[in-house]
Amino acid sequence: QHAVSPKTPPYRFCVAVRRLGFPQEALAIGPGSKAWVQPAHLITFLPPVTLINLLPCQLQFSLQGTSNNGEVKPGSETPLLIDTSALYVLDFYLENFPGIGSLIMQPGTSAFEARIKLSDNKSRPLYLNIKVSVRYGGSVFITVFAPYWIVNKTGLPMLFKQEGDKIESAGQYEEHELARMMAPLLFSFPERDSNLSLVARVGIGLNPEGKPRWCKHFYVQTGCTVRRLRVQPPSHDKRPEWVYIVGIDVRPGKGRYRLTTIITFSPRFQIYNQSRHKIQFSQHCFATSFQDPGAEKTFLTAHTNSSLAFHWPRLDMDQLLCMRLLDIPGSQWSGGFLIENVDSFQLSTRDSQGRARFLRVEISLYFSTYCVVISSADNFPPPFRVDNFSEVPITFYQTGV
Repeated sequence: QHAVSPKTPPYRFCVAVRRLGFPQEALAIGPGSKAWVQPAHLITFLPPVTLINLLPCQLQFSLQGTSNNGEVKPGSETPLLIDTSALYVLDFYLENFPGIGSLIMQPGTSAFEARIKLSDNKSRPLYLNIKVSVRYGGSVFITVFAPYWIVNKTGLPMLFKQEGDKIESAGQYEEHELARMMAPLLFSFPERDSNLSLVARVGIGLNPEGKPRWCKHFYVQTGCTVRRLRVQPPSHDKRPEWVYIVGIDVRPGKGRYRLTTIITFSPRFQIYNQSRHKIQFSQHCFATSFQDPGAEKTFLTAHTNSSLAFHWPRLDMDQLLCMRLLDIPGSQWSGGFLIENVDSFQLSTRDSQGRARFLRVEISLYFSTYCVVISSADNFPPPFRVDNFSEVPITFYQTGV
């Protein structure tokens, strides 16, 4: 330890000394020589304790009995210059989780793992994992991480809970009912040998007049699956229920986050507009030339070099996608095409004068999401070519048009 002045507490640090394998004494010292060659050493100065935050949010901590407190940014670490020769207790808490979790550290501790319990503003529990390791002969490294992250990429407000629980899991509040959460949601099971399955539903703000239902449960095992999120309409409404299809991908984290399982919810369909046109999309049953305010509410617009999540407005109707070019005057709706198959083709759209413009459509499957990429077909040959080598003019057209 080292003190700047008697009035301030001393700064403590660890020193690790390791002898290196050079220079070789047999070569440096000749026969009969009395010279002594100082071997090379590596001297490393380390803090007594290093706190590593592997959470997607800020981690706040305090040392019991002292004024030592602070916060660690996501993915960062901070040194703690504390006395490890005596017992000390670290308290941890997060934003919206005022319930404190404590870690008791004994002097001369060795590597171990532990769980701490935090609680949110509604007293719902969240368990975090802590991994303690000792390096360089005495420097302590404390790593804090969550067993599960839930990432919502669907564009829908969603809530989650363990199957069989009566209330939503910790960290979810009224705002999650209205809008999609941007940051990953920390999740844990109360018992490691409990039923490791989850259920999800959409927020009440998506269809305020309906009643969201919990989906069929799924297990948090590595792999991909698909679930349907249903919203029951009110009894006086004769329309069918709203259904939103989402893909679920469960994977372990990468690198230093490998101890955390990441559960990603993504839209079943993702549309990418890589053309130079401003494109409007619609389900085939709503693609009409008539003025229909109800149908126009279901239209989606994608600007150049943009992407958007797509959900079928009516799952009981034909699941065919249509599009038209908004930057072309008089552009008509294209024919409907399937987007739940891996495929690539060219699609023509016509304007009011009958002129055709071709676009390239490529559909690929990425985990549980179908990616629909719309691009220009200028660099591709036309899908059909008609050469008239006869001596009479001919007229051709598509049957049924």
